[in-house]
Amino acid sequence: YKGTTTVAGGMGNPEMVSLIARYDLARIEDNIISEYSLNYLNRMVELCKQEDIELVLVTTPFTYFHLAGMEDYTVFYKYMKQYAEDNGIEYYDFNLCKNDILPLANEDFLDIHHLSGKGAEEYSKVFVDVMKNKDKKERESLFYDNVEEKLSDLPQQTFGIVYESLDEEYKKYEVRLVSNYSIEEEYRIAL
Repeated sequence: YKGTTTVAGGMGNPEMVSLIARYDLARIEDNIISEYSLNYLNRMVELCKQEDIELVLVTTPFTYFHLAGMEDYTVFYKYMKQYAEDNGIEYYDFNLCKNDILPLANEDFLDIHHLSGKGAEEYSKVFVDVMKNKDKKERESLFYDNVEEKLSDLPQQTFGIVYESLDEEYKKYEVRLVSNYSIEEEYRIAL
C-alpha cells in the first residue's frame, strides 16, 4: 500500500522480514484503490462480461504483521467484497484463508507483502485447489469472515512494532506493538 515503509533487516537480521514498520504515511481508508487502478479493473470486468469469461478477484497473502498492523484492513476487504458483489463476481482474500489450509510464516515472504519463491509455491498449490473446487459454498468455507477471526485463531504472538509520526518537527512518534493478544507494553527507546 502506498506509503508503507519498513526498516531494513528486522531484529538485526538483514535476511529476515522486517518487524518494524512506519504506517502513518497512508491509510487504507484514504487510499483503497487509485482511480487509475479502479478504471482498469472496471475495464477488465466489462471485457470479461462481454467475452463471457468467468472472472474471480483475489487478494494474495501478506505477513500477519502487515495484516494486523494496518488496523483498517477490514475497510479494504469490505470494499473489494462489495465491488465483487456489485459486479456479480466472486472474491477471495487469501489473507483470510484458514490457517490450516494456508499456513504461511515470515520465511515465506520477501518483505511484508511479497511472497518468496517458497511462499509462492505454497500459495499457488492452495490457490489451484480452491479454484478447482466448483462448489462455491465449500470454497467460501476455507476462509475466515474477517481479520479478527483469522488472527484470534493463531497462537498468541507478537508480530512486530509499528511507529507513527505524531509531530515531525519535534520528532514525536507513537509506537505500538502488533500482536493478536492484549498486553501492557513497555518500551525503551534509545536515540
